[in-house]
Amino acid sequence: LALDFSVALSSVSPCLVMGQGVSDMVAPVGTFSSLGASGRLVHLAAGRYGMVGTTLTQNVSVQGTGQDETFLEGTVFGLRTSATLSEVTVTSGASGGIRVYGGQDPEVRDCRIARNSTSVSGSGGAGGGIYCQDSSPLFIRCEVVENTAGDSGGGISCWSASPSFVDCIISRNVSMFSYGGGGGVDCWGWSSSPRFEGCVIRDNSAQAGGAVHCHSSARALLDKCTVFRNAALSGTVFLGGDRNSPVTLQECIVWSNFGPTFGGNVDTFYSCIEGLGALGVQPELGNIEADPLFCGWGSRSDAHVD
Repeated sequence: LALDFSVALSSVSPCLVMGQGVSDMVAPVGTFSSLGASGRLVHLAAGRYGMVGTTLTQNVSVQGTGQDETFLEGTVFGLRTSATLSEVTVTSGASGGIRVYGGQDPEVRDCRIARNSTSVSGSGGAGGGIYCQDSSPLFIRCEVVENTAGDSGGGISCWSASPSFVDCIISRNVSMFSYGGGGGVDCWGWSSSPRFEGCVIRDNSAQAGGAVHCHSSARALLDKCTVFRNAALSGTVFLGGDRNSPVTLQECIVWSNFGPTFGGNVDTFYSCIEGLGALGVQPELGNIEADPLFCGWGSRSDAHVD
């Protein structure tokens, strides 16, 4: 009932008396005198809610009671511009976690997108956690964790899209694509320009582009991000394309990753980069190589698991 949407027409609809022989262009479901609300905010109590067969079109927003209390099970489709999704965990999606299409710019905040997957190759198999196509959604304080893509973008895939991620964690995602991938993030297409601000990108893996893979005239910007312990199984942790497909890092920390750090077109400014000298990164651009001194394990050096 929360997502019931009436297709009865307003009494001033342009589809009335405009059919053949001044008939109505409408199924006989009646009319009403005034327009309804322009959107609906659905408040979900703690619990698990199946998303199979459900889309959030017609400007539906969803607010849960917290990531550890409200679970949407299945892929979230249909988020629209001005709609919001907040305080839920999106999990068990077989077509990825969240998919945003067609010029839409919704806002997703304080959500966990976890343990979703795609299995087929091609664009349908891209984006185990999040897939954006021709859209510019905003993600704030979200966790994109433990997702798997049969194609590229274990955590996030952007095709001609420009999403923004602010204070997000992108962790333990995997791309199974055998020729590249982007374990954390994959972006491609002429108008793709995702931006990551204050994010942690860690423990992701792919054949190439363990953290970020940028190609086909896409460009990605990482600002004040920490990139830690990502793995490139046969390529590099950051993989940029030609001069039209750069990955740009500014004021970032890149440390303790597995595999060569950079491949292709990667630009760095005022960043702390492990292996700076061997990489040929220009120190005059403000880059340094110095142990960032992470807090690590804290004060306890022993852990017991029973």
